[in-house]
Amino acid sequence: MSRSRSHPPRPALNLSIGITGHRPPVLDTEAAAAAAPRLLELFKALAREAEGVKSRYPELFDPAPFRPRLVSPLAEGADQIAAEAAIETGYALQVILPLPRDDYRTDFPAAAFARFESLIERATGVLELPVQPLGRDEGYALAGRATVAHCDILVALWDGEPSRGLGGTADIVALALRRGIPVIHVPIDAAHPVRVLWTSFGEFIDASMISAVPAREVSAALIAEVVNDVLGPPEDPTEAAHLADYLRERERLLRPRLEYPLLLATMGVKRMRASAFASARYAEATRREWAPFHASVGGGRHGVEAPLDAVEQAFGWADRLAQHFAQIYRSGHVLNFTLGALAVLIALTGLLFPQIKFWGAVLEAFAIGGFVLNTWVGTKRGWHRRWLEYRQLAERIRPMRSLKLLGTAAPPPGHGGVGQPQRWIDWYARAQWRATGCPAGRILDSHALVAAIVAEEIKPQMDYHHSSAHQMHQLDHRLHTIGMVLFFLSIIGCFSSIFIKLLDHHFAELHGVWFVAFAAGLPALGAAIFGIRMQGDFGASAERSEITAHNLARIEAAIEDSAIGLRRQTDLAEAAAATMLSELGDWHQAYAQRRLELP
Repeated sequence: MSRSRSHPPRPALNLSIGITGHRPPVLDTEAAAAAAPRLLELFKALAREAEGVKSRYPELFDPAPFRPRLVSPLAEGADQIAAEAAIETGYALQVILPLPRDDYRTDFPAAAFARFESLIERATGVLELPVQPLGRDEGYALAGRATVAHCDILVALWDGEPSRGLGGTADIVALALRRGIPVIHVPIDAAHPVRVLWTSFGEFIDASMISAVPAREVSAALIAEVVNDVLGPPEDPTEAAHLADYLRERERLLRPRLEYPLLLATMGVKRMRASAFASARYAEATRREWAPFHASVGGGRHGVEAPLDAVEQAFGWADRLAQHFAQIYRSGHVLNFTLGALAVLIALTGLLFPQIKFWGAVLEAFAIGGFVLNTWVGTKRGWHRRWLEYRQLAERIRPMRSLKLLGTAAPPPGHGGVGQPQRWIDWYARAQWRATGCPAGRILDSHALVAAIVAEEIKPQMDYHHSSAHQMHQLDHRLHTIGMVLFFLSIIGCFSSIFIKLLDHHFAELHGVWFVAFAAGLPALGAAIFGIRMQGDFGASAERSEITAHNLARIEAAIEDSAIGLRRQTDLAEAAAATMLSELGDWHQAYAQRRLELP
């Protein structure tokens, strides 16, 4: 059995270098000649250090051969110089053209055109962006944005001056810095040293100002540090251990814990289905789930293709494992509160039936032992943590298919902020994005592509959140109603006991234990119901889902505007992914402290 069938997939190691820089006349012949050897040595050093990462962590990466990539729009000047140096070093060349190829050719003088044609023939993939509403400058800006979206490190052959127009070199550098991507600044004046600009060199950096971003002069040690930070796994031992745990996971097809599905069915919220008892094979289940997306969006139907098999496989494992541990964790909470209430009720039977008091004590001990054992096992096996982490991973990977096919969009950054250690979830998700590379083809009609993405990505998420909000609201309301009924019955029982004692003291003394059992048992049941409600956080979950669905609906309305171009569509697609990730962050924050504990 292949590893992909038995364990979550390990990402293939890759390193994507983006290039931005000047064209003639800013980059003159002398500067171009001086830049070529500097770029050649730089690309060699980057590739060498990336190979070192793979050799240090062979257990984390797929054993496929490593070949770094250069992402370039192939404009005259810096782009073409870098492309030639990268190919000479053994890099794959992936091209993002700011215009359809036939239109773009007219931007080149004869010598540069011949160079362009030669490089295009050696490229492993070419993405052609459509003509933009604001013309060629907007196309160049969008190609720069796409380059940043698909690179891990940006190399800028740059004079250090502000941009001279829309999408100039400084604009692309600023975008990369805002997104946390290290920028290697190769000055066009060879007398100045090569430097690395990166927000990770400091804390709480205002990345909106290039001058505020820390810079260090390039050295072999610094290149090694940057590449290791970009490609290497988290250094935190706990995060590294959790990553190793995930890669050792196996398919969990049986779902033996049914307490939570039974609760939903009992409350009339969701019927018991076969999926509550068992899961299909992960690859098979994910293939069925993604089939409508592939039929509508993928397969080159809109002129662009991307290898999404690895993304699909990675999502399938994270999603199915998250479902498994969600059911176990939630069922564990239901069982704990149920056994807690049951222990009280069993204890009360000793008052009602003294002759079975011994056996009642035995059963009570079993009930108490049951929720202690359930809590110990759940804590030891990390049900809570694994559910939260695997769900976050799945939802980080899910929108990658749409963002990748759009060509110009990037996934939102992870939850780790400045001063926080890299989380294994963010590392794994970024590695999967990196391994997929750039899409290829020509975007025929961005509006048709976006409409398909809305239909197969955004609307299903809206429907999910509407459905989830309805179910969670129903469950919260019905549990609240039952709790209130038990509360009022307890009050009625107390007053009835007082009233009967006043009317018939002898009867009250004779049957008093029943009143005690009634007065104590109902609050115990009510407390269990309340505990399940509070631990499940159903009301707040419903509210979060409604807010997310509302925000996605606003994005849907804006993105379907026929007057906007690909740049604005990219903004909105990234906003949709960020909205879903933001909801996930709120969800994680709400549940992070709701560990499996004794009632």
